[in-house]
Formats: sequence, C-alpha cells, structure tokens
Amino acid sequence: MSALIASLMNPIFACAVCTGSIDDAQTNAANMGIWVMLVVLMGVLSCIVGFIINLARRSRQLELETVGTDIKHR
Repeated sequence: MSALIASLMNPIFACAVCTGSIDDAQTNAANMGIWVMLVVLMGVLSCIVGFIINLARRSRQLELETVGTDIKHR
C-alpha cells in the first residue's frame, strides 16, 4: 500500500530561494522585498523618534515659559 501511495505522489522540490540559486528571479524578488520592508521600517522608526524629540522640545519650552511667568509674578 505504501509503495502505491509513494508512486502516486509527485516529488516535492525546494524553491530557488531555499536551494540558494543566486541568479533566479524568485531569489531577487525575495531580496528586494526584504530591502523594501527595511526601508519602510526605518521610515516609521524615524518618524517615531522625530515625534518623541518634538515632544521633548515642546515640553522643555513649555516648562521654561511656565518658570518664566512664575518668576515675574513673585
């Protein structure tokens, strides 16, 4: 029975990425996909860092303005 099942099954081959074909189109597409995801990730992280820096600057500016008005009213 197992010989019959084994003879009816099609062989399964690994894709070009798994076998390490460097010049294959599928490998190039996978590499480009990785680069695109890295660029998008760096863009999003840069925006988050910029937002945090902006909040820190505005907080410091508000604190300085608040301290300046407290000194004038004493």
